[in-house]
Amino acid sequence: MRLLFLFFISTLAMAGEISGVVIDGTRDNQNGKADLVNLVSLDRGMVVLGSVPNATGAFTIPFDDASSGKPMLLQAIKDGVTYTSSRISPDTINRITVYDASPDAKTVITLGSVGIYAYDEIVEIGSFYELSNIHSPPTSLLKDTPVISFRPPLGHTELQASTQQGEKPPLKRPLSLEDGVASSSFAVKPGQTIMRVHTRHAYKAGEKNSYVIPLLPDQNKLRLLLLPLTMSAEGEGITLATRDEQSNVSLYTFQRQPGQTEIRVEISGTPDTSRGDAVATNSGQSQQHAVENTPNHLSNFRFAIMGSIFLILVLASLFGLRN
Repeated sequence: MRLLFLFFISTLAMAGEISGVVIDGTRDNQNGKADLVNLVSLDRGMVVLGSVPNATGAFTIPFDDASSGKPMLLQAIKDGVTYTSSRISPDTINRITVYDASPDAKTVITLGSVGIYAYDEIVEIGSFYELSNIHSPPTSLLKDTPVISFRPPLGHTELQASTQQGEKPPLKRPLSLEDGVASSSFAVKPGQTIMRVHTRHAYKAGEKNSYVIPLLPDQNKLRLLLLPLTMSAEGEGITLATRDEQSNVSLYTFQRQPGQTEIRVEISGTPDTSRGDAVATNSGQSQQHAVENTPNHLSNFRFAIMGSIFLILVLASLFGLRN
C-alpha cells in the first residue's frame, strides 16, 4: 500500500496542466464559447494531449510529463472553424480567441506581388494573394462555395498553395482546377491572410521565355520580383524599380494598361546554377538584417521581398518538391 501511495504521488508530481480562457473576438473580447478546445503536442507530430468540450471562458487541460517543456499549442473549434494559439505556457493564463462565422463576412482579395525564380532549366512562380477580412464586427468567412477563384500562370507543370496568417505556420491548401480556373475553400479569419500559389515552368537558356500571369478583374498594379540578378524581365506595363545586390533580387512594378487582362512577362538571362548554395545563403540571413541593409527606396517593398524570397527559396522544401 505504501508503494502504491508513493507511485500515485510521483505520478501527480510529473503531471502538468495548461490553463486558458476562450475569448470572443466578435463581441469585444468577452469570455467566449468553443465547441472544443484541444491541447496539441508539436513534438509528437500534432498529437492531442487533452481536450475540453463545450468550453466557456476559463478552462484547464492536464498533460503528462513526457510533454513537459516541449512545444505545444491550443486549438479552439467554433462553428467548424479552427483557431490556434502557439505561444502557450503552463506558467500563465493562455488566451485563445474565437469568432462567429458567416458566409457574408466582407473579404477583399488582391494579388499583391509575384515572385519569379529561375534556376537550371526551371522557373518557379509564386503568386501572393492577399485576403483581407475587414468585416465589422470581426467575423470569420465560412461558406460552401470556394472562397477564392483565379487563373494560375499558364503552362505550369505543378500547382500548389498554402495560406498563412501573421506568424502562424503556413497551411497547405488543396486546389481544384477546372477549365483553367483554380479554386479553394477554407475559412478566412479576421485580419489579413496571405495565400501563396506556387507553380513550376520550363526555362530555356539563351532565349526569351514568356510567361502569362492572369490578372484579377480589379487588379491594377502589383510588385514583381525576379531572382537572380543575372535575369531580366520586360513586358507591357512592367518597369524596373530597383535591384538589391544583397538579396540577389530585382524589383519591378506593374501598372495595368487599358484593355490588359494578363501580365505577359518575358525573362531572359543566366539562371541560378548553384541553387543549393543560393538557398543556404539567402535563407540563412535574418529578416532584420536584410531590412537594415536595404536602400530606403526599397523599404516600402520589404515585406513583399522577404515574402517572395521565402516562398521561392523555402516553399519547395515545404511541399517536398524535387529538382
